[in-house]
Amino acid sequence: MTRARLPQWTEAEVHRLKIFADGKVSADTIAKSLGRSVKSVLKKASWLGLILSRKVTARQRGNDRDATTALS
Repeated sequence: MTRARLPQWTEAEVHRLKIFADGKVSADTIAKSLGRSVKSVLKKASWLGLILSRKVTARQRGNDRDATTALS
């Protein structure tokens, strides 16, 4: 059995990835915008030396609010 080849990254996609990374856009959002998997986006960003923000879940946001309320 042979593995299917994944589509190559185009220059336009790499350019958009860099812009998204500069804008602190999450890997999940970038993947949806580019029509690629999160794993693919993270791997390409790593290869390019880019740092992507991580997605903040509602649960994490709730914990942040609890901590802020406790300090008040």
